[in-house]
Amino acid sequence: STINGGLFTKAREANFKMELGKYKENFEINKIVKNIKNNKTVRINDIFDLHEMLQKQAESLEIGSQNCEDGISMIVTAEGSLSNQASILHNIHELLVNLSNLNEGDRENAKTEISNLITELDRISNETMLNGWYPLNGSMNSANPYVVQFGNGYFDQGEKLSISIGKCDFETLYGAKQIDYNDVLNAIEKAESANDKVREIRAYLSALLNRLEYTSSYLNNCANNINNLDVGIFTESGKVSEEQAIKNHGKRREILWR
Repeated sequence: STINGGLFTKAREANFKMELGKYKENFEINKIVKNIKNNKTVRINDIFDLHEMLQKQAESLEIGSQNCEDGISMIVTAEGSLSNQASILHNIHELLVNLSNLNEGDRENAKTEISNLITELDRISNETMLNGWYPLNGSMNSANPYVVQFGNGYFDQGEKLSISIGKCDFETLYGAKQIDYNDVLNAIEKAESANDKVREIRAYLSALLNRLEYTSSYLNNCANNINNLDVGIFTESGKVSEEQAIKNHGKRREILWR
């Protein structure tokens, strides 16, 4: 309920703000386009001001989409490692369940195998890395989350999403530094609980992944629509040659620079 009530509510809010931004800008866009279509006088500066505004919006959306893709890569990397950890914890659980049915020699071999599995689980936690971030070693936590910025602040006022996972080593997941073989039933329960924790983290990441995939696609579509509109405005203002427009724009920049 926390995920559905918080995460997707924020997604809808971000979506609404983007739509609101487009609605506000349409007043200026429609005015210039209408004047162009009606062959009314349109200042070159008006067209270039609109062009720059649209380019800033498109750039902001494209940056946001790329940031989403980076966030998706982070989640996929973490999820792949968590999947391996889930398999390791399942194997540990199975070995613990069968421990009482083994003779002394096989019991020792099983304990050695469990020890090796724990070492591998900790290695995955410590070495999973993407772009300098270690999502499972505890450094990517609520105090230092991986932040996905949906834009550069021009279009969406800096909507963002924070991803924090926490530490996923054996001690944190299992709840103890080592297995107490004198209480195998308790050890089995702890192994089940550890696997439940991994499932919860993977469900959390899956929800984030869905949101980022949707947002990335949405931002890309918005950017494409804005770029198409930008091209259309220049096409309809054909009474001013592109060469002359660029020349006038260059003069204006030169004046501003001086």
